[in-house]
Amino acid sequence: MSLEPDMAQPGAAGVASGVEVVVMGDRSGSGAVVGGGAIYGLGIFGAWFYFFGQADEFWEFVWAFFQGLLWPAFMVFDLFTALNS
Repeated sequence: MSLEPDMAQPGAAGVASGVEVVVMGDRSGSGAVVGGGAIYGLGIFGAWFYFFGQADEFWEFVWAFFQGLLWPAFMVFDLFTALNS
């Protein structure tokens, strides 16, 4: 009689039956999402650096915080404004 768990048995080695085990190589396309989040995060810090540098008063700093979070919307708005003129 072997003391090692039989890996073919459901519930062996602490894995509950009915739980799907995903191997790292079986993911499809999730790396691009992580990379996009990193680029967006760097963009937020860059936008905060820019907008906080432009602020002089307390409420401008508060507005700069939100501008840093929503910088893609401001960029697209300015792009469409420039294209319209």
